[in-house]
Amino acid sequence: MSNSRIASKESSKEAEKRGGEPRNTEGSGKEVLKGDNERFTSEIVESMHERKLRMSQVAAGGFVVLPGGYGTFEEMMEMITWNQLGIHMKPVIVLNINNIFTPLRTLLQNAVEAGFIQPQNLALVQILDLPGGAQANSDERQADAWGPATITALKEWSVSDDAGYGLKWDQPGNSSAEMRAKENAAESQKEETFSLFTTMRFTSVDVNRPTLPVTKEQIPLLGLHFHRLRKAFRFFAERDGPHVWAQCPSDDCMWQALSEALTRREEQQQGDWRIRLLISRAGKIEVQIVAAPANAGPFQPLPARERGHVVRPLILDPETSPRRGETPQSRDLRLFKTTKRGIYDDASKRAGTKKIFQVSDLHSESARPDLDHPEVLLHTSIHLLETATSNIAIEVPTASGTKWITPRLQDDDRPFLDGVMRQHLLATGVIEVGDLTVDAWHEAKRKGYRIIGFNGLRGVWEAEPA
Repeated sequence: MSNSRIASKESSKEAEKRGGEPRNTEGSGKEVLKGDNERFTSEIVESMHERKLRMSQVAAGGFVVLPGGYGTFEEMMEMITWNQLGIHMKPVIVLNINNIFTPLRTLLQNAVEAGFIQPQNLALVQILDLPGGAQANSDERQADAWGPATITALKEWSVSDDAGYGLKWDQPGNSSAEMRAKENAAESQKEETFSLFTTMRFTSVDVNRPTLPVTKEQIPLLGLHFHRLRKAFRFFAERDGPHVWAQCPSDDCMWQALSEALTRREEQQQGDWRIRLLISRAGKIEVQIVAAPANAGPFQPLPARERGHVVRPLILDPETSPRRGETPQSRDLRLFKTTKRGIYDDASKRAGTKKIFQVSDLHSESARPDLDHPEVLLHTSIHLLETATSNIAIEVPTASGTKWITPRLQDDDRPFLDGVMRQHLLATGVIEVGDLTVDAWHEAKRKGYRIIGFNGLRGVWEAEPA
């Protein structure tokens, strides 16, 4: 079931007959997205073949067919045929509203009896009736029942192991697999070249002499940082193919590059360092070491028991995220930490243009040394996501005290970075996952609930909502 509307363009020849440019024959994106529903996107493609290919690519949960005409019938049958051919294997749920598809059920059964469709392949499509059958299907009072029934059908859809023709389209050398690899590569090229990276912290033990030898224990959560990079590399390599991404460096290789760079830096100068460990598509490792922000403070592995004196201003982004029209490829860049940071940079710029605090409101200017650079909290129209640099949690009251709740990650409609500190705090039981909404933010601000951010550079930091 796709949340995208994919429209095809009028052909050039048809446009020439009119004496104009090719036009979108199914309405503009603005029309499709009327109502400000951020869960929908619009794409304009060059042909009907590309339209159906994109439908298959973005329909992660399957296809839901509503009553329609020739175009609906044609697209429905092609998606069923692709199930039979093994190009994909996804639910095709046909809603028998007003019993319009009852003759289709008869047609398919006749084809089975005539030997044109194998019996097990009837399950490649499900014609859905409401409980109560034909009478319920045409009862307008039960219109709201179609939604839950459809969700249940999608979740419970299954086929036998012998359904379809048993073709293996993803085997090397197969033209369909090669075609999809080329398509993914083309989409990847549109993203431009980017690297994966993670940010960590290293502080010299003694500012008067080098901290040598450098050990793994001196870098907080180092194992999780390596795991993050490997997971991201594997994801993009599977998405784009080995012709785009080389082999991911091993943990030993990453540690060797990191320890050698830190050793050189410590021999030159001692200090508090922010480290960025980057891996390119070619598997090349780069280590960047710069001074940690002066206001970073010591790395904090846990939330303080009480609200701290040093806090960072946190503002709710005035715009929702993800933005309408975001492609699956751009969404992927937010599920993993990459050098393509446009959405975060834009959010930070929006927050930076606002005057968050009056100087007279501050207990002391030194208490908020990053006054001019507030954190900005991204969100959908309903749910909180993350800040431009950190994951967050809100302390909420319970019957026995309080607990820290962090937003729930959902790749499809709530994509955000699952940072190393978030993973660590979840694994140790310090925070719990919950559905944090924009309303929860306003309630926390109104009632004075504590809010914390956390990342691999600072650890846990105290936020003050603005």
